[in-house]
Amino acid sequence: MPDIQFAPCPSVYSKTGSLPNSYTVPALTKILGLNHLPENPFSYGKVQYEWTFTIDGKPCALWDYKGARWSCWGDPEALRSVFPDYKEGVV
Repeated sequence: MPDIQFAPCPSVYSKTGSLPNSYTVPALTKILGLNHLPENPFSYGKVQYEWTFTIDGKPCALWDYKGARWSCWGDPEALRSVFPDYKEGVV
């Protein structure tokens, strides 16, 4: 089982992959064992849900940008260890 911990991430990160939009906020909260971050006022309402965390020490992030769920950033192998259906690449 991967070790998932809350961790702040760099202030700027870009999408490196995605998860199917069938994931719900409660499901992601349960899988990660973390609540999503409070809405960032600097996202101007574009990011409603966001998690920043490490998986086995590797920084990762997951967010919903303008309702286009779910964008990811981080090490692909680490993300796949928690989300086997993680798709690498920007679409």
